[in-house]
Amino acid sequence: MKISDIKYVTLSNIISLLLIYLCYIIYKKLQPMTVKRMRKEIKPLIKPINFNPFADDFSKMRMMLAAIDDYVPAERTLAALFMAWHTKDLISLQITPKKLLKSFGEQNQQSIRFITRENKNLTGAEKLFFEMLSSWTDESDILQKSELYQLARQNSSLVFQRIEQFIIEGKHGLRATGQMQPEKKRRHFGFLDEQRPIFTSKGVRQAAELKSYQQWLKMQNNLDNTFWSDAVLLEAENVISDKQTLDICKTLSQTIVTAANAGKQSKSLGE
Repeated sequence: MKISDIKYVTLSNIISLLLIYLCYIIYKKLQPMTVKRMRKEIKPLIKPINFNPFADDFSKMRMMLAAIDDYVPAERTLAALFMAWHTKDLISLQITPKKLLKSFGEQNQQSIRFITRENKNLTGAEKLFFEMLSSWTDESDILQKSELYQLARQNSSLVFQRIEQFIIEGKHGLRATGQMQPEKKRRHFGFLDEQRPIFTSKGVRQAAELKSYQQWLKMQNNLDNTFWSDAVLLEAENVISDKQTLDICKTLSQTIVTAANAGKQSKSLGE
């Protein structure tokens, strides 16, 4: 074979490989932005920033965080809510003496004192959860840990419905504001496949901003209490100077979820 022929074959092979690679790149670009792909895309974009891209919408922030991290425990969701309500003076998180004939357990208990029973600024899932808890209080406007356990156990179905509402509201919110859209895929014979979330370029950008905000929070210490609810949800508790309030948030949220699970299990066993 002549040298010119070898050069021609070599060049042809190189061009073929380049075309294959180009087709592959185009194919990848045209693929939907699934959760798995979104997680990879945002990694190089994460740099500390001091603002929350979802500052005005708790459900959307929780839903986006769940998409990135794969899971946000219900306990952490509720603890973040309690901290938000506490810093907004809707409730006061306190240690109070055990109520006679109504509470059991420790003599002094972690408690929620409702400063108000309703608030016009609360909407959607947050309002529903707040109203559920406030409706459980007596004339003292205080819910103690042991009371909360009993009531959450007795009303386990309602508790889980209210928690599920945050997930539903978060999904709908992300779709409505253009961060996420459902992808409909059909199997053979016309059966509808499970819908998976597909993220838009706006969704990818804000996902990166949320993780960037989380990174910034974890670099801070003892920030103003306006950051505390975000810090609980984003696991950046170093910014919270009031450790007693943080402990009450976490204890009472864990109490609700543990009690609701116990109530669900007892109902399934027919007790």
